Amino acid sequence: MNRFKQLAEVARFMIVVLFATLVLVSCDKKVNEPEREPVVVESGMTGNLIWKITDEGTLIISGTGEIPGYGYWESVEGIHWAPWYEYRSSITALVIENGVTSLGDCAFQDCSSLTEVTIPNSVTSFGDYCAAFSGCTGLTTVNFNAVNCTAMGGIGRRVGTSYVYSVFENCSNITTVNIGSEVKRIPDFAFYGCSGLSEVIISNSVDYIGDYAFYGCNGLTEVTIGNSVTSIGDWAFGSSGLTELAIPNSVESIGNYAFYGCNGLTELTIPNSVTAIRDGAFLDCSGIMSINADAANNAFSSDNGVLFDKAKTTLVKYPAGKTGVYTIPNSVETVGNSAFAGCSGLTSVTIPNSVTAIKDGAFGSCSSLSSITIPNSVKSIGNNAFYLCNGLTELTIGNSVVSIGNRAFQNCNGLTEVTIPNSVISMGNITFYNCSGIKSVTIGNSVDSIGGSVFADCISITSITIPNSVKSIGFGAFSDCISLNSITIPNSVTSIESFAFSRTGLTSITIPNSVTSTGMHAFADCSSLTSITIGNSVTYIGNGAFQNCIRLTSATIPNLVTFIDNLTFFGCSGLKSVTIGNSVKIIRFRAFYDCVDLTEIFNQSITPQEIENEAFYNVNKTICTLHVPAASIAAYKTATGWKDFGNIVAIE
Repeated sequence: MNRFKQLAEVARFMIVVLFATLVLVSCDKKVNEPEREPVVVESGMTGNLIWKITDEGTLIISGTGEIPGYGYWESVEGIHWAPWYEYRSSITALVIENGVTSLGDCAFQDCSSLTEVTIPNSVTSFGDYCAAFSGCTGLTTVNFNAVNCTAMGGIGRRVGTSYVYSVFENCSNITTVNIGSEVKRIPDFAFYGCSGLSEVIISNSVDYIGDYAFYGCNGLTEVTIGNSVTSIGDWAFGSSGLTELAIPNSVESIGNYAFYGCNGLTELTIPNSVTAIRDGAFLDCSGIMSINADAANNAFSSDNGVLFDKAKTTLVKYPAGKTGVYTIPNSVETVGNSAFAGCSGLTSVTIPNSVTAIKDGAFGSCSSLSSITIPNSVKSIGNNAFYLCNGLTELTIGNSVVSIGNRAFQNCNGLTEVTIPNSVISMGNITFYNCSGIKSVTIGNSVDSIGGSVFADCISITSITIPNSVKSIGFGAFSDCISLNSITIPNSVTSIESFAFSRTGLTSITIPNSVTSTGMHAFADCSSLTSITIGNSVTYIGNGAFQNCIRLTSATIPNLVTFIDNLTFFGCSGLKSVTIGNSVKIIRFRAFYDCVDLTEIFNQSITPQEIENEAFYNVNKTICTLHVPAASIAAYKTATGWKDFGNIVAIE
């Protein structure tokens, strides 16, 4: 029995040893087995490059040259996509080998399973219309090694609309961007709109950060800028989420709107290397409380967190986060572009007599500013200078101001009274546009023209006197001033531009003899207008000039006018009598359309005019009497269009 047990134990031992040996042999065989090569499922040419895709979902592009642009329309085949487009959802890895110089339009569009991409150092450009990685929604990491790439997007036009395109369009899940150690420049629009990006380290090799490079990266809170960067481009970090910013000593210029809308920033230091800060570089950074210039900087200085030029003759930027009152130092001669723009907590500012110029956008959107006195030393007020200061209720313009720029006081709807001093010669377009509270306007006697839409949408103005110095009234100058019921146009005016008085409350208008032309729709939709006098020097009345003036009862077209334009009296349903001057040769399309009350036409022309289609549509030609020169009655009775009038008589 014992002998049997011993034999059984030996047998079991031998079985275990045998099994272990088999396992070891098997493992050794697997270790020594070569790895399986991925199988190429399809390949081909793209331009001069070779592409292939493996059964593991890896797309490999090799060779020297460009990946052509795709995504364009072909009339027969439809949209011409990249040859690997049918595999787009299964591509999980992308290998772009060195030698590839350009990535064309839509090259990898909709590769939604792709999570990481490396741009090799040989790439110098991307397609300029359609994003190469558009719709790569799974993309989280970009390794950017392109040494001298010049651009990765731009501003173009699609179907007539301005449109920004960028390489990583709609790639909102990108969280990491690694900038290679040999990269010289970060191209324009490089990571535009990558809203998931949270941190970027820009290597010391980089000397240029392009326009819009990180624009709209609102998740980007931290950026480390390498110490070789000399230029930060326009809008480079605009509307990003930056909360901290260290500008290295190497930077020489900061572009227009470079940090626009970076509301998380609270303070800035301008290093001694900076020589140029462009317009709006820190505009709408609402959290900034101080901007300090390095004492060794030769171009800029600071005082209590306010940025000036070195000599403190130009106030460059007042921190938008500051609140309360401020007195500009007496050394200042110029309030710079956008200097106080967006300072919504600024309640009062004192401008000293040393200031001679208030530049573009200087106080734009200072919504808490309630009053402003522009001293007599100031000679010019720039474009948008007080744009959208909707809390402004009192305005005094000094008597040395010569020019007021475009949109200077647009949307200052708290203003109720405006006096333009006699020193002012020129007023730009849209100067007081939509200042809905203005009731009284005095225009000085040196203004030579009323610009386009200067008082448009000033719905509370009731009357205005235009001085004798004015020669022209611009496009839409008083349009939509619905309360304006009285205006005097002086004999100095020679032209009234299109829409100048459209949709106003005017009840009567006299166009003086000095005027030679009125633009299209100049008095259109003036539903209260009952009387017009058109001066005898007018040679041209624009189309639709009196369109829909439903209470107008009579009109006289002067003798120098050669044609009555399209829609001139369209919809003037109350018009009863019209006199047509003797030089009119053509009455154009729908000139008197729907003048249903027209009962008398006094036509001075000896020769019947050409009448275009529907010129007198809905005029009751049975009851409307046509008065013509006695010698021309027979001609009118046979002339096309005129013969339809049932009562043609001689002018008495």
